[in-house]
Amino acid sequence: MSKKRATSKAKKRQKTFLEGLRLFLTPAIWKEGHQAHTRPQRGCSWNIQPLVIVLLCLTWATGHSQEERFETARGFCVCLLPKRRRPGATRSGFLKALARLPMPVLFALARGIRLRILVLLAPVLVKDGFIAIGCDGSRIECPRSEELEKNLPSGGKSNAAPSMWVTALVHLSTGMLLAWFIGPGNANERLHLLQLLPTLPPLALLVTDAGYPSYQVFERLLRSEISFLLRVSSNQTFYTKEGTPIEKWEDGLVYYWTEEAKKTNQPPLPLRLICVREKRRKVDVWLVTNVLDSKRLTVEQAGKFYRLRWENEGLFKSYKRTLKKVKLESRTLTLIKKELQGSLMSLQLMLAMGTYAIMKKNNKRTKGASAEKNHEGAKVASAAKVGRVLRAEMKDPKSGKKGGGFLARLSQATRERRTRTTPKEKRPWPGRKPHTQPKAPILLTIDKDLTSLFDQQLG
Repeated sequence: MSKKRATSKAKKRQKTFLEGLRLFLTPAIWKEGHQAHTRPQRGCSWNIQPLVIVLLCLTWATGHSQEERFETARGFCVCLLPKRRRPGATRSGFLKALARLPMPVLFALARGIRLRILVLLAPVLVKDGFIAIGCDGSRIECPRSEELEKNLPSGGKSNAAPSMWVTALVHLSTGMLLAWFIGPGNANERLHLLQLLPTLPPLALLVTDAGYPSYQVFERLLRSEISFLLRVSSNQTFYTKEGTPIEKWEDGLVYYWTEEAKKTNQPPLPLRLICVREKRRKVDVWLVTNVLDSKRLTVEQAGKFYRLRWENEGLFKSYKRTLKKVKLESRTLTLIKKELQGSLMSLQLMLAMGTYAIMKKNNKRTKGASAEKNHEGAKVASAAKVGRVLRAEMKDPKSGKKGGGFLARLSQATRERRTRTTPKEKRPWPGRKPHTQPKAPILLTIDKDLTSLFDQQLG
């Protein structure tokens, strides 16, 4: 095949939503999903592929009722797969088929999408030698059905609605959702983080707020050889050999050793404590990392990476407000988990397709430069604008064959990037506790009594 024919075919593949979707949901990934289905039912009007596509499209579709959104999603699925057998026509049949779908099928598809993101979007993932990934969690409200109130805790205030908890890993430079872990509303964020560690790619730099540091988390991250940058507060106590007072501390080696670790004969953990002093806001941000080489991770870079951690909050805002998932709709425990899994997968796909389109457009403009230089300062995909492009495609599926194509329209769905001059919170919200900045950690000098104990533990 000639180069011209191959190029023209590649361009044609990018003109429709289906071809954009196939970039991340390849036939091999669908095959893994089918293999995860241990007991497929023959003669069912809902196969895995149309069932999952409708589940994804339900998150993007608009309508005043669940029935209306289902009709839109199903109709779009029929247009995407015209040569396949048509799926069932009723929403009740769709919900029954979804309830029978094993969760490992959705897990397999999500794992495949994540690996495709790491391959296709590799040029935009690395920044300053790291793939900066933030971790944070949020509570999602559920309906007050009898089954959900019986099986799901509220996790919040008294008499609150039942809820689910989502802990998400987000790529900080692009705002893409990479992986997540789901639990009940009173779940432990730290345990969720430990469950998500195997999903982290090489060169990952894990960035979190002050709610995650603990001896268990530090020890597991060090053992797994995962680089991290965690904010610490007055809840943590560190030991230093230098004797520098906390007021003059900037950067240096410390040891983290809790009383419980001492009793169980666990060793002190060598870490690096960094203080990023913000003169404008008069707030000191204390960060701890296992990257002991100050040339590989400077204080300035650590401050930049931590400021990007706000992408986690932005992702949950996109999920709850842009996709209107402040409250889930399903009324049974089985369906609520699958609705949550499917909606998170749809958010991941829309941001991944938008980022891919922007990357391709940026590559055309700056040919010849290095990959990291090409995408430095590149625009980030906007969930709201990508959602508009997807809804326009669902309204008129043949629109992808007109104009520049589906990915060309996605490449314009970028977020505004401007320097913030006002606080993120405009005014105090009723019933919400005022946010207080974490205070500096406690810094103790290793005295004569502790020196022999430290030497004994450190060998």
